[in-house]
Amino acid sequence: MGGRTFRSRWVVRWGIVFGGLCVAAGLVFLFGAIRNQQARANADVQSQHDARICEEQLTNGSDTDVSGPCSRSGGDNPKSFAKGIITAGVLLTLGLTQMIGAARVGVTLTGPGVIVRNPLRTHRLRWGEIDTFRTEVGFTGPMSYAFGRVDLRNGDSHRIEAVCAMPWEPKSGFGDERVIDALNAELEARREEAAEVARAQAARDAATEAAADDAGQAGQPGPAGQADAAATPSAGAPRTPTAPAVPPPT
Repeated sequence: MGGRTFRSRWVVRWGIVFGGLCVAAGLVFLFGAIRNQQARANADVQSQHDARICEEQLTNGSDTDVSGPCSRSGGDNPKSFAKGIITAGVLLTLGLTQMIGAARVGVTLTGPGVIVRNPLRTHRLRWGEIDTFRTEVGFTGPMSYAFGRVDLRNGDSHRIEAVCAMPWEPKSGFGDERVIDALNAELEARREEAAEVARAQAARDAATEAAADDAGQAGQPGPAGQADAAATPSAGAPRTPTAPAVPPPT
């Protein structure tokens, strides 16, 4: 699995579909707010025109008709444009975030370790840091969920959102759970490889140390050789005169 990237088909498809719907709804609210703003501007112009006419009628003392300019309202609520813009901004932000997140999520196996890309964060983990891969199941009933999760040796844990089960899928043995099994198999293979490398290195270190000990022993004389060397003077050393033998007294 080295060098492969896995992306859940459900995360990508449903993320893009849901994000696209949010973007479409946001665009509808945006265009609607712009049209309402234009209509309100036209209504304000008409209201000012009607106000002048109404003022002239009141000044002349003429009767005001119920349907005349004095009875017309001044247009829509000015807060409707702000509400439409805010709603459109929220939907557009949510939709674009969902689409970008669905496109980038994945779990990639590399030589040094694993790269876990979630919608908002990326975790780069080395094989030696990883304890195990597992499935996280939460809640029960129709609102239950299941995601992949990687546990580290230091106690930390990160969710793998590229591995998940949809609401209608069983939370035990769902389709993407095979990735968890493959990740654990790859982790075990990496551990065996690291152990083999460590054993080979230890054997080389032991052989090097033994060779160094043998070389040191070959260059130094043993105990008998050391005694002979001490008894035999060297050629350049001065000789000590030997006293002549004295005959015993008679």
